[in-house]
Amino acid sequence: SVKKAKVAIGDAIKSDNTSKIVSRVGNINNGTSDKIDSIVSLTNKLIAKIKMQIKEIERKTREIERKEERQRAEDRKIEQEKIYKENLKRSKG
Repeated sequence: SVKKAKVAIGDAIKSDNTSKIVSRVGNINNGTSDKIDSIVSLTNKLIAKIKMQIKEIERKTREIERKEERQRAEDRKIEQEKIYKENLKRSKG
């Protein structure tokens, strides 16, 4: 009958559309998964690079702090020598 034929055709179209939709969703999911993997990989590379830069900054900061401490020690030594010489002059004077 015509009604059965229409139902059969409708079912075939629905089935075909469903399989196309499932196929497309699968492709989208695969593409999304690939993009997520790529983003995770890039993010991990960025994190590693940032950590390396932080370590380098910390190293340079420690180097500067040591240099400043040496300079302060030298300045204290010069100041103490100056005071010693002034006191020596006063005691002789």
